[in-house]
Amino acid sequence: MSEIFNSGFAGDPSDMYANNYDFYIEFYSLASNQSVAFKSWLEDWGDDFTSQWTSEEVYGRMDPIQTFKRTTRVMNLGWKVIASSVQEAKDNMKRIQLLQKCLYPGYNISNYTINGENTPIGTLARAPLFRVQFANLIMNAKSVAGSIDAEENGLLCTLNGLGVRPSPEDGYIDGDIGGKKSTGQLLPKAWTLTTQLNILHEHFLGWDTNGNWVGAANYPYGQDDGTPVAVATGDTADASTQQNSAELQEDLEGTCPAADDEKAAEASTALGGGTTTTTTTTTRSAAAEAGLDMDAYRRLQNS
Repeated sequence: MSEIFNSGFAGDPSDMYANNYDFYIEFYSLASNQSVAFKSWLEDWGDDFTSQWTSEEVYGRMDPIQTFKRTTRVMNLGWKVIASSVQEAKDNMKRIQLLQKCLYPGYNISNYTINGENTPIGTLARAPLFRVQFANLIMNAKSVAGSIDAEENGLLCTLNGLGVRPSPEDGYIDGDIGGKKSTGQLLPKAWTLTTQLNILHEHFLGWDTNGNWVGAANYPYGQDDGTPVAVATGDTADASTQQNSAELQEDLEGTCPAADDEKAAEASTALGGGTTTTTTTTTRSAAAEAGLDMDAYRRLQNS
């Protein structure tokens, strides 16, 4: 049982429900090593699996040849953030602010002397990747349903931004905030937040030649449906690495976390991209020293 919500309103059933049953949405930021959680007043949740095919028209054939490329997974998530007290209204705003900040990347800051003045310069080092968990509906397939900890069991993903909308019909708290006279401040009593999660698979998914599922038995919602599961072998591990390296690393090129960031590097390595990430980071550092962007540096190297 967790005790992370306290509205300050004695006997608040939403506090008891979230704390006693772990029904809350948690975001863990790999770039900042920060976590933020919200009570699960769900407005929208959808899980879309999209199979991508390449279609090729061939002379004399009625139907095009369909070549499979990949299956991607995208979640749409919307939820209410509701205050039952002045204290919770302030806490809610702080939680929203933290999630907004986590949408920005991490930088390695170095100090340089320019024209006799000390000037800090940041180099992009960690992409704003997230792990997100909500009960068994949003969870890493390697975890066990009911184990609520986004840092350990959350689903690795990127967020396509964050929509933040206060609810005018529910009103605002103004004037007297927390027993103190306050001017120029408004605390919405309710908010609506929306986002889209692009899921990054950290494990192999598919079927072997014997009709056995190659992946976690409880994928994707924590339930073992009795599907026969293949025993992991070296070939399976290699296939997983090849799949992730070919697809995910291509998508994350230039935005992967730096290899010297422990938590972010673990995620990158799990994606099958440890070596590629190190190479990319080294190349980026060399380009920075030469005062060139990545494209210009590569053109110079290939000339």
